[in-house]
Amino acid sequence: MLTHADVLSLIRESDHVMNLLKTIQKSDLNDAWVSAGTIRNLIWDKLEGKTEPTPMNDIDVIYYDPQHKTKEHERAWDAHLTSLLDMPWECKNQARMHKKHGFEPATSVAEGMSRWVYKSCAIAARLTDEGEIELMSPFEDWLECTASHTLHATPVMAENNPELPKVHYINKGWDQKWPTLKLA
Repeated sequence: MLTHADVLSLIRESDHVMNLLKTIQKSDLNDAWVSAGTIRNLIWDKLEGKTEPTPMNDIDVIYYDPQHKTKEHERAWDAHLTSLLDMPWECKNQARMHKKHGFEPATSVAEGMSRWVYKSCAIAARLTDEGEIELMSPFEDWLECTASHTLHATPVMAENNPELPKVHYINKGWDQKWPTLKLA
């Protein structure tokens, strides 16, 4: 069974992910976390027994800034992070992401994540001031969902858009990248 300590070890042993976390820590981006695919893929690759990481299209970074809720502000942060580490960063301010699905504004990163499609994707990591890895998910059972290699829709998504999890899974081609991954 995958444990919290196992996830911390996977992150700690990945020079790539540790460099991302250090870059975010240096950036001064408010309440910023490396999230979603970056952390999820690391775990899923381990569960699939892959020896090489699944290629990433971008580096998902989430943050919360209610004063600057524009795509332009996010793109400026993408550019700033690229100047620190040349990677395809994609910053998403959880203070504005509610518009995508017609929800009320989120009041924190965790609340924004609680509206994502799957529980096992709603995981984020950052470094503390002491250099320790901090994990965050709005779901107490995220680790259980992830360890079972089963995609469980978040309660918000299941209630408001129950077809999206299946469509999302198919459109992302996850069944090809991680053959043992299943939908709940």
